[in-house]
Amino acid sequence: MSIEIDAFTNIGVTAIIISDGIKELNGCFSHLDSLKSITLPKSITKIDKFALYNCPAVTDIYYRGTEADKASINIVSPNVDLLNV
Repeated sequence: MSIEIDAFTNIGVTAIIISDGIKELNGCFSHLDSLKSITLPKSITKIDKFALYNCPAVTDIYYRGTEADKASINIVSPNVDLLNV
């Protein structure tokens, strides 16, 4: 299961919690000026190009898996710093 391109664009949310079972994020969050935090489920395996595009206020990214699980997530550029927040 994945969240596809432009699923959430130009909406005024401050936090997003992604449900368990979602495996891929595909350019789904863009132009979310108010978004400050996102919580990723352990099931995430791939964060595709522009998953969080133009979301300048994001300061907190939480991951529900282990450090070993986190290391195995395929994070496509330009999201390489995504899990270092």
